[in-house]
Amino acid sequence: MVLPEPVDWYVRPSEVRARGRLTTAGTPDEVLHPLIAHTSRRIDDWCNRRFGAVRGTLIVAAGRTSTIVPDCISVELAECGDGQTWTPLTGWTLLADGTAPHHARLMAYCTGPYLRLTGLWGYSWTVAPAGTLTAPMDATQNSASFSQSDLDIGDVLAIGDEQVQVVAASGSTATVTRGVNGTVAAPHPAGTPVYRRVYPGAITEAALMQVIRRLTDQVAGFAGVLASSEVGAGQPWQGVYPDIRDAVERFRLPGVA
Repeated sequence: MVLPEPVDWYVRPSEVRARGRLTTAGTPDEVLHPLIAHTSRRIDDWCNRRFGAVRGTLIVAAGRTSTIVPDCISVELAECGDGQTWTPLTGWTLLADGTAPHHARLMAYCTGPYLRLTGLWGYSWTVAPAGTLTAPMDATQNSASFSQSDLDIGDVLAIGDEQVQVVAASGSTATVTRGVNGTVAAPHPAGTPVYRRVYPGAITEAALMQVIRRLTDQVAGFAGVLASSEVGAGQPWQGVYPDIRDAVERFRLPGVA
């Protein structure tokens, strides 16, 4: 089973504009926003892991009594089986694995060769309080009102078990895409706490530097060179901006060439 690709932007457009001194006239949103999204996915590719957190189901090889599970934030359902038939497990425990940061160890007795795990997957689940809903949301509406106004396009917000992504914002009102990152749109009453996803500082800084340098080099006439070396298969950042690669090197999963 393949987990959904996260939609998270690892740096906010307002941060890029402030640090890069970019104007909307010189760098319109239709240029900046896709570049931030593209850069975020390239960071995931380079590190061989997700910094956005996605809900989904993954099949892993099972240990007899314990199994190390990479980048597992939480598990809701654990099943043991042969790949065709699955039996729900009871009495299992999910622990942090001290030998592999950001991995988990599932303690469970499994008689089959595989575990099928449903839960939340990613490097980490770190959020910042973002106020509350000031009006109820049903499961279909795309507009939302919040008690705080510090919203930016691309923000991923956690409302209950649902994640939404901001696609337009004006003050404390936003238009959002519902049920992103494998979550399910659901009704939420007024007063529901809202949290904004945040990411490791080095990842945000790397995304920021990559976006600003990409824009700078495009202006200087190097767009073709960057596109061919960044977007190709296999090593999307090979040979480009060594200090940025160094900034995220420690996040790469072991064994990734």
